[in-house]
Amino acid sequence: REPEPAAEPAPEPVPLAAPASLADGESLAGPPRAEPPREEPPRAEQPDPGSPFADLEGGHSLVLMDANGLRLAGGLPAPNGEETGDRVAAQLAGVSREAGRAARLLGLGAWQTITVESPDAHFVLVRPTAETVLLAAREPSLPMGRVALVAERAARAAKTWLERVQ
Repeated sequence: REPEPAAEPAPEPVPLAAPASLADGESLAGPPRAEPPREEPPRAEQPDPGSPFADLEGGHSLVLMDANGLRLAGGLPAPNGEETGDRVAAQLAGVSREAGRAARLLGLGAWQTITVESPDAHFVLVRPTAETVLLAAREPSLPMGRVALVAERAARAAKTWLERVQ
């Protein structure tokens, strides 16, 4: 019987050195690249001229929806600029129904206003008509009372607009 040959030792790693032609601080990737231009954060969209909020000061980040969650007017841009008004309206239809149900069960009558404070934004829901809901969203640095005032003004404008278009 023959002895098994010993395994060959693994080769020693060869250290990589930068070519002598590169000056100190230069990289192998080439000269430093300029950083790509940064996009400015999206500004608050101005409402379109046919919107009930076109003439309102601060008429942005307002969404008018019906009881089924269909967005009727307005918009709500996400921080990346994407429009989220339709998705928000669909979700808030359930919130409106549950608020109405809870108020009824507690014998409070119809709900009038729902306010939500969070670290990212302040939200106010109001009812311009019995069949519609309006959401006003603002940055958290704005006092909640001011957001409620914007929502009330927008609700009046929405009610007038609804009477005109129906």
